[in-house]
Amino acid sequence: MNQEARLTTLHFYSSAYNNIADADAAASAAGGVLEIDTNVSLLGATTLETKEIIFGGGVISLAGHTLTILGAISSGGTTIFDLSAGGTVVLTTGQVVNALWFGADPTNSIDSSTAINAALATNQTVYLPKGKYQFSSTIRFQTNSQVFFGDGCGDAYATVGQTQLSYTGTAGGVGISFATKPISFGGYVVQNSLLRDLDVEGNNLLNVGVQLYDDAETGAGGGAWRNKLINVAISKVTNGANAVGVYLGAGATPAFAQDSLLSSCLIYNCTIGISGVGSFYSLGPKVTIFQCGTGIKAGQGSAWDVFGGSVFSGNGWDFSGTNIQHATLRGCWFENSSSGIYQANTAHNVDISGCYLHTQATLLMNFGAAAGYHSLAGNFVPSGSSSTIVGGVNPTSAYGAVVGQPISLLDANGNAFPFIKQTTGGFTISEGQNGQTVVAVENTNTGGSADAAFHASNGNTFTNFGMRGTAEAAYGSLMANMGYIYNPSTAGFMICADTGPVYVSAGGNVAKVMLAPGSTNGWSTLSDEREKTLVAPIERALEKISTLRTTMGRYREEDTEVQKAFLLAQDVQKVLPCAVCTDEKGMLWLNTTDVIPLIVAAIKELSAAIGHSTAVVAKD
Repeated sequence: MNQEARLTTLHFYSSAYNNIADADAAASAAGGVLEIDTNVSLLGATTLETKEIIFGGGVISLAGHTLTILGAISSGGTTIFDLSAGGTVVLTTGQVVNALWFGADPTNSIDSSTAINAALATNQTVYLPKGKYQFSSTIRFQTNSQVFFGDGCGDAYATVGQTQLSYTGTAGGVGISFATKPISFGGYVVQNSLLRDLDVEGNNLLNVGVQLYDDAETGAGGGAWRNKLINVAISKVTNGANAVGVYLGAGATPAFAQDSLLSSCLIYNCTIGISGVGSFYSLGPKVTIFQCGTGIKAGQGSAWDVFGGSVFSGNGWDFSGTNIQHATLRGCWFENSSSGIYQANTAHNVDISGCYLHTQATLLMNFGAAAGYHSLAGNFVPSGSSSTIVGGVNPTSAYGAVVGQPISLLDANGNAFPFIKQTTGGFTISEGQNGQTVVAVENTNTGGSADAAFHASNGNTFTNFGMRGTAEAAYGSLMANMGYIYNPSTAGFMICADTGPVYVSAGGNVAKVMLAPGSTNGWSTLSDEREKTLVAPIERALEKISTLRTTMGRYREEDTEVQKAFLLAQDVQKVLPCAVCTDEKGMLWLNTTDVIPLIVAAIKELSAAIGHSTAVVAKD
């Protein structure tokens, strides 16, 4: 380097240069670099224009002034700026800033709050090397698209993280905030910023671990878009009933922390793991929340998507919501909750699918007075779960079957005979694995012309269920796709309608069979001429009838000596194929009602033949 530009004298009072600015000007003019290898103090606001500054052991004391550096900085992990008397460092190169340059202490000996915030105040990407750092005041992002990162959060189950921030300040504080300062003091919420690869320990003093949004903001910025946490561990945030590891916002308008994202994060030993109100929150993949009073607390108007192998373990409630828009929990693992996996007093749509569902509580889930589209398709409830009961449900649409242990369904009051009570719209239990059971289901439809439907598919079973359609224009629909609907008790099985008929349909949703109100003589078939296309009369009916075998016998599986009268489907299929259908096992089924027109046609032919014979005899 240019030896003439080397600074060797404290305060720069050498024979060559009177101050650091003169030395920088000489180095810049010579096209060299400026090396600082001794401690120096600013005498006023200073701008250094050299393309590179090398710190070889020297420290610049800002002495309350502003230092602007236009070139790159080369330094090891040591302090190079002394802020003890105040001052500001302005960097313009877009380089990664090491928080150690500002005096952050990785040995946990002194408070590093001022140093880390000074590094963030450069508006550059800030790096916090491996170590444990005390902090007593909120660490705040200062600009949009800023990155603050460490060397990793470590294995927080057993050890501290590689880069750990340990709070030692006043009880009730905020750890890290994406707001530049409290909104009441003129701060604003940054956007597109990232916190990653470090561990935040609240020491039971913090009220908020990481604040992606400040709830005091009511329009100064419109919410934090796409701020992210990646590979961050947060623990011991317990100071207050609403203390929360990650705070996504709270307020009355839906402009909070929109599409904020957590992935590969660990939140544990907090009063609440994550909370948010009024917006859409996407969490995953691999978000782990364990040993929290509540895993996720979802507030008014919020919508949630939690996915990708996220784990909830040992919490009170894993997910607790109040008047939320919807919740989608996909491919997650829920285990050992003490209160249950899911509760919400009202939710428009809930989709819990592809999840492992285990609890130590007496209730698996509680949907409260929820109304909307609900699905529990493709989940697994292990035999070790203390509960297989889903309570308080009142959905308006699909409700998928659960794999593994069969679920039971309770009303909001925990009635002894559990049921799902449906008041509006269609309702479906469907798409489960083979052989699953839905127990004691009731459906009350008062939703006008909307269908209220139960759908048992793929060998699923409805046991002890009831369904009522109470609206005059409404249909109560019961569908089974290779499902079974039965009552194993001696009380039998009953299908009824309070005021209207009972319809049965197969191969579509247009009923062709009806049990009329007050009927004591069996089912009626839709037979209005206006609903039919008449092609041709039945011919050679008597000849066809004569080929049918009429037999006495019993079904193979029946354990009885009582015989029944049969027609054989194979015989009928040859002369009246439309009366015979084949199931998936290749067995033939006969609709005896379809044979009646053939019998009537045969009787008419016989009657005509007898009439003709009588006429001939009379003529003779």
